[in-house]
Amino acid sequence: MNFKSEIILAIRGLNIIEFTYKGNLRRVEPHALGYNARGIGTLCGWQLSGGSGEDWRDFHVDIISNLVVTEGVFDKPRDGFNSNGTNLSTLLYSL
Repeated sequence: MNFKSEIILAIRGLNIIEFTYKGNLRRVEPHALGYNARGIGTLCGWQLSGGSGEDWRDFHVDIISNLVVTEGVFDKPRDGFNSNGTNLSTLLYSL
């Protein structure tokens, strides 16, 4: 399923999102959405929980499932975020 429009709305609203990715429930502060060098739709965000713990992560949008835009919000981009420093070669939307 393609969640690009929901992810863009979450980035705009600074909403935390939750989704299943590679069998794990993830909780993420979404920061940027675009395409990587191989043309794969990719979400760049700060993972709060799930998978291998808290850190910057890239998620291939096509394998995200059960995405929920929560009412939880974050107040600003994470320290160290730079939309030019992501692994995205084409940027669709960013903080």
